[in-house]
Amino acid sequence: MSMVNLSAIAWNIRGLGQKEKSRAVKNLVATKKPRIVFLQETKLPKISLAIQRRLSGKLLQGFCFAPAEGSAGGLLSMWDEN
Repeated sequence: MSMVNLSAIAWNIRGLGQKEKSRAVKNLVATKKPRIVFLQETKLPKISLAIQRRLSGKLLQGFCFAPAEGSAGGLLSMWDEN
């Protein structure tokens, strides 16, 4: 039996459009190397592949999102596909 080191981050980011917050996510992912990240309240209408890669580098390849409605909501999930 092999053991898997599973780590996850869940964060109500309250707006991912600000550089400080996206930088904080990027630094946290780089430091903690989680297998799953779930961000709530991104407040972004769209998350592109470029934004996802900027946040997670090559560590987390998979992602899906639900857009914000107006200035509320928005979800982003990212995960390690390995």
